[in-house]
Amino acid sequence: MVNNTALMVASEQSVSEHFDGGCPREANTSHHNYLRKEGIYVWTPSMQAMILGSYFYGYTATQVSGGRLAEKWGGKWVCGIGILGSAIATFLVPMSADYFIVIIGAFHGLVYSSVYNIFMKWVPQNERSTAIAFMMAAGHFGGFVVSPFTGFLCDNSFMGGWPAAFYILAIIACVWSALWFIFVTDLPENHPRISKAELMLIKSGTNQQTKPEPLKWSKILKSTAVWAVVFAKTTAAFGYYLISNELPLYLESVLNVNITENGFSNALVYLVVSISMFSTGKLAGYINSKQILSLTNVRKIFQALAAIGPMVCLLLVPLSGCNKQSIVALIVASMFFFGFCGGGELLIVTEFAPAYSGTIFGFANCFGSITGILAPLFVGILLDENVHDRHNWNLVFYVSAALYAVGALVFVVFATAKPTKWGSNKCATDKCEVKTDKHRVIDLQSLDRKVETLK
Repeated sequence: MVNNTALMVASEQSVSEHFDGGCPREANTSHHNYLRKEGIYVWTPSMQAMILGSYFYGYTATQVSGGRLAEKWGGKWVCGIGILGSAIATFLVPMSADYFIVIIGAFHGLVYSSVYNIFMKWVPQNERSTAIAFMMAAGHFGGFVVSPFTGFLCDNSFMGGWPAAFYILAIIACVWSALWFIFVTDLPENHPRISKAELMLIKSGTNQQTKPEPLKWSKILKSTAVWAVVFAKTTAAFGYYLISNELPLYLESVLNVNITENGFSNALVYLVVSISMFSTGKLAGYINSKQILSLTNVRKIFQALAAIGPMVCLLLVPLSGCNKQSIVALIVASMFFFGFCGGGELLIVTEFAPAYSGTIFGFANCFGSITGILAPLFVGILLDENVHDRHNWNLVFYVSAALYAVGALVFVVFATAKPTKWGSNKCATDKCEVKTDKHRVIDLQSLDRKVETLK
């Protein structure tokens, strides 16, 4: 919507010229001094950065509350309300984008942390790395699918052009929400169609616990494991948001990439992240199942690769000069390595603090989301009036690479997957029982014995 709410027109200048510090244009191309015309919103590039950042104002604000509400009331309702609320706000964006972008972010902030809570109840420990990695990868794959779809809608007059993208996606999300509320249950024992064997398998492999005790923030704030995740997530998020939000501007203004190639490059970034995130999550789970390394070392190795890989790639971008193919390949490779977090920090909170994984994920992601505001502002301030100067852009890549290095160092030194006493919250008695909404009581020790018998 930001890129298509008005038509770009220009006073064309014939060029076979260099911008100050920029790359030369190819023959028979034109430089456009862009102005906005005919659209509802007349936004300068700096205003666009503010609008993009406004999403993260809402997204950041609800991260922690989403995880905690899910731990108290169940992830089904928190996640469902998050998707439904964002769908309604998305439908209303064409009427007032100024306000509803923030609201969409606020509802989206409830989703991921609440799903973490659901996974703690539904997914056995040995399958959790694959499940969480798949969830995160699916989100990036959605970006790969939606980008060309929305571009197609914006280029057509159906339902007014660009508003159609919001209307159609909002309707799809509303339908999804209805199916979610109908078929999903917070606890596996409350699902009407689950088999006894499946229920026993799930229960034997998940962290059985009583009602969560009041969360002690002092434990979280004093935990080096928590802050290791915060540093890793925040520093990596800066690089990720820098690429996902600013890559189109860089390709257009510095490398003079046309809109078709630009769109393909952006879609490719989302695709490689989704593939990498899922495959590395599964690979990490396989390595852990073979007990080749300790779980902590597995997480550290994968997260180190998720930071060092992008760091090296971004440091090589300035050395590539104006070689479009090399630069795009390096940026795509950096995002492929970024996906290695699917076997690293994305999973570790479910291991050292499973009882409060939603809250801690939200807490860490809150810091990461702030970079979604800071990255565009940093680029805007640094580039000032000369967005075409690749030397200024090189400084952007250097800063991002340095942050990746800091995040990797802190995580490797301080991270741990060893369960904490305050974060495990297992049953206090030897005989653990779980009471369902239908007042069925399940003896978890008997479930363990029955599962072993079935095996």
